[in-house]
Amino acid sequence: MPRLNVTTVSSSGTLQAVDTLDSAEGFRLPSYTTAQRPTSRPDGTMIWNTTDSKIQVWSNSSWVDLSGGESNPTWATAAQRPTSGLAPGYFGYNQETQQFEVYNLDANNQPQWLTLGDVYQPSNWVIIMMTAGQKDRNSSALGNPGSSGWRNITANSTGANNRTAFGDGEGLYDGYFTATGVTKVALVNGTGNLQDPASNSKYLVYDLVETQTDSVHQTLLNIDNLCQSQQLAAQNASGYNTPSVNQITGNSNGYSGTLSASGGGWQANNNQTPNRFVYWGINTDSDDDTQALCAFEGNLANGKMDSWRGQNPSQTFWSYWGDDFHSNSNSQRIGNTSQTGPGIADSAPNNSDTVYMLGYIP
Repeated sequence: MPRLNVTTVSSSGTLQAVDTLDSAEGFRLPSYTTAQRPTSRPDGTMIWNTTDSKIQVWSNSSWVDLSGGESNPTWATAAQRPTSGLAPGYFGYNQETQQFEVYNLDANNQPQWLTLGDVYQPSNWVIIMMTAGQKDRNSSALGNPGSSGWRNITANSTGANNRTAFGDGEGLYDGYFTATGVTKVALVNGTGNLQDPASNSKYLVYDLVETQTDSVHQTLLNIDNLCQSQQLAAQNASGYNTPSVNQITGNSNGYSGTLSASGGGWQANNNQTPNRFVYWGINTDSDDDTQALCAFEGNLANGKMDSWRGQNPSQTFWSYWGDDFHSNSNSQRIGNTSQTGPGIADSAPNNSDTVYMLGYIP
């Protein structure tokens, strides 16, 4: 690793370190009175406030005290950090990593710990929806997919505009109607940090094959309009054998994303890890079946027979909607009928779990 050994380093701007700064005689921070402090700095920037005789750090658009004359709190591991009564700027020492850490809130008001000196970069995971258990979870809060009313749902009519964070209840969330530019999808159980799917005790993360250009609702509505205007059923998806997020997709290449990370052991009802995710897919094994927003195992050409629908769709972990698709796409679509409600497939392991669908906007 390259090293720079000097007696004195002077900087007229900002001094940044990717890894570690060591000093035998200490660091001297830039000094300001309260009135002279800069009005904006990158999060994690530190100064010495000569008015208050305190180290201060810029966090979430304000200067907060980093020291107050008392001994610093310590914790042995990350799991033993304090969890209640904290305000942004709370500061302590992690004995396991031998680093000072600062408590902060991210852009979605979720708690996070920053290593001292880290520059805060807001992440952009948003919640799309939440289901609480196995299928047949359909409700007005989830938009009643499979009914004609689904086509006209809004964030207000479903209550989604009041749901943005873990714990806000079952239903569609604000991100279902507002999130565009999504490049990843995750399913998590909501036990960790929204901005870090892997911090949840159960999680699946899928890299999408293309960017979701419209909101989730508009993406599904666009395909629903296509099914209503053109007869797509009973064609074995021959014209849609290309992975896609924004278009209907099926057969051997019928998927929208592939699994990139997982933990906690969630499995489809064939006891296999659901390795693919599809926005709207057609299973061409036997006659056609269809599902929307579905985490499944295998492919959509074989192995599922005439069973990729109902409350226990073959080789499926979780989905939002499904139906038969063998005869008439003009009617067998999400804006009209349903054989598959939101939730976990009935015979999948852990089918009583809470599932949050997340979208990532870079």
